[in-house]
Amino acid sequence: MKMTKVAVNTVTSVIVLLVMAGCDHQGRKQWLEASENEIVQGFRARHSQGYGMWSIERKEPQTPKIRDVISLGNGCVLQVYRIEDRTVTQCYFLTIDPDRGNTVGKVLEKVRPSAWEVIEKLPNVLKPDWIPPPVPENHPVFSIVDMRTLPNPSFEPSPDEVAWGWNWYARKWAGATNEVSAEVETLCQHITHEISLPENARHYPSYLRVVPLLTKEDVECEKDTPIIDLRKTRYYVREAFGNPYTLFPVHDRKSPFPVMRKYTPGDKFKVREEWEGQAYYYLIETFAGM
Repeated sequence: MKMTKVAVNTVTSVIVLLVMAGCDHQGRKQWLEASENEIVQGFRARHSQGYGMWSIERKEPQTPKIRDVISLGNGCVLQVYRIEDRTVTQCYFLTIDPDRGNTVGKVLEKVRPSAWEVIEKLPNVLKPDWIPPPVPENHPVFSIVDMRTLPNPSFEPSPDEVAWGWNWYARKWAGATNEVSAEVETLCQHITHEISLPENARHYPSYLRVVPLLTKEDVECEKDTPIIDLRKTRYYVREAFGNPYTLFPVHDRKSPFPVMRKYTPGDKFKVREEWEGQAYYYLIETFAGM
C-alpha cells in the first residue's frame, strides 16, 4: 500500500482508506457493522492533537508464550490483557464513557506523570547507535513502546524519537525488569488493579491487534507471514491499523479478512506500506477468545 504526501496531512491512513471505500455500498455496510464494535466507539472520543499510544508488555522466561500487556490508545482506550500463545485468556477494557466521565484519565492521573518521566529517560532501542545489554537468564523482560503522530507539520518530534513509516515517531525500550524503576512497576500494578474488575472483563469469540514491525529483526522473524491488502479487510481492521497494540474484539463469526478463503483465529498477516521508496511492515495478529 503506497502512501502519498496527501496522506501526511490526514489524521491517519485509515481515514484515507475509508474515503476510498466509503463511496460504495460495501464500505457503508462495513462502517455500520464496525459501529457496533466497542473499541471503534471508544476511539470516537479522541481529540485533534495527533495520534499517540503506548504499550507495556511483560514476559516471564519460565512461560515464554504468555504475555501480559497494558495498552493505552490516544488517551481513550485503556486495556489490560493476557496472551497465551494464540489465545487471549484475560481481557479488560476501559473507554471514555460520556456518562461516567473520563474514567481512563482518572485511572492514570495518580501515577502516570512520575512513571512517564522515567520511561522518557530510557534509551531508545530503535536508534542506530543502540547496543543492547545482555539480559540476565531467568529474569522477566519488559518491552515499552511509545508511538505518536504529529498533529501538524509545525510540530517537531523530540530528539530521542525515531521517524517510522509515513507519519509515526517511535520510541521503544526493552530489557530486564531489574532495569525498570519502581515508578514503572507501580504504574503497571496500579493500572492492572484498577482495570481488572468484573465489570470491565470482556469475553469475545476472537480478537485482533496490529503491531508495527519496527526493526529489521522484527521483519525477518515474519518473513514467511503472508501479506494482505488492507483495503480488502473489514473496517475495524483498518481502525486497528491506525491504533497499534490495541486489542480489537471480533464480535461476530464473520472473518475480518473476507478475501481469505480459509481463516482461523490465531492466523497472522502482514501489511506492507511504502513511504519515500522504503517499505514498512505491520503485523496483524489474531487470537482466539476464551
